[in-house]
Amino acid sequence: MSKREDYAELATEWVGRFAKDQIAFTTSELEAKLADSVWPGAPHRLEPHHLSTARRVLGSLGVLHSASERSWGGHTVEMNYWTDSTAAELIAAASAKRSATVAYLSWAIGNKRHPNGLVGPAAEHVVNEAMIRAAPVAGYRLLPRNKKGVEAFGGRPITGGPLDNAATFIVEKDGQLIGVGLMPVEVKNRRDWIYPNSHELYQLLYKAAELQLENDTVRICPVLICRRAHYTTHRMAKALGFHVVQTRLNYLAPSADVDPDDVGRVRNVLGFQDLIQTDQPDPALVRQFTEHIPKVAYRATERWVATAAVLRDEFKALRNPSLDGSQRAEFLNELRELARANEIDHTDGGW
Repeated sequence: MSKREDYAELATEWVGRFAKDQIAFTTSELEAKLADSVWPGAPHRLEPHHLSTARRVLGSLGVLHSASERSWGGHTVEMNYWTDSTAAELIAAASAKRSATVAYLSWAIGNKRHPNGLVGPAAEHVVNEAMIRAAPVAGYRLLPRNKKGVEAFGGRPITGGPLDNAATFIVEKDGQLIGVGLMPVEVKNRRDWIYPNSHELYQLLYKAAELQLENDTVRICPVLICRRAHYTTHRMAKALGFHVVQTRLNYLAPSADVDPDDVGRVRNVLGFQDLIQTDQPDPALVRQFTEHIPKVAYRATERWVATAAVLRDEFKALRNPSLDGSQRAEFLNELRELARANEIDHTDGGW
């Protein structure tokens, strides 16, 4: 049995135990309690893709049933049920989980009062504040940014749509001036982990590739900031010349429309222990921008020149959220093959 099969078997065992204990649960809750942290008794954290496999296996065995249900506020909640439970147990367990999930969705999804919600904008604000704090130390010059983000560079609109943020900086190697750099930044404050097949990743990579092709004298270091990224995404970043920052926090904007009791309930019921209300710069992000990113910028910009020239079309295809699983896998395999054939990926793969 391969290591992958071992992990899948272990995940199936523990998702089954979890489902029997919880009776009803959402996928985000499952990942928060078994992937972001260690469920009591489990030997270690279980990665989201193994949890997805486990849910499919248990579903095929008939012990786990999933259903998308319309709830109050117009929100749709996908609930997973342990089928060997009484109707009363299912109703009671699902009620608490559904209520907490709808509270979170009311912050994550836009409405008339908060068109972009309170989750995505919270992270973008925290990142912007961190970049402002880091700018004098690292020598960044932030590009003009409005409610849509950074819409232009060098007098031209950003191909692919606005960036969440961007800054110029001086690229150095061993203390020597190499050139002018541009750091396009995208922020993903999602519960999902970012994998190499995640369409959100390619929003950044496609825009950054177009920027490189349109500005061949500028060195570009794309930066993705997300709550969680799988280790394969970090390997991909090192190979292709971009940088990934995990915040390990799920930011929520302070607002009179957010009941602190609801925040506590979401943390406790769904296991979202990383949910934090703040509008202040995150010290860990400030350190990333002042200390770590300047150290990797030269290497990243060297690799990104070749990456952009060869992989731009694959990035464009993979940013489409409508691709099904097989289409996404086909484009990702093509991307990997092109990277290796053109000697862009100098690692041993693994992404």
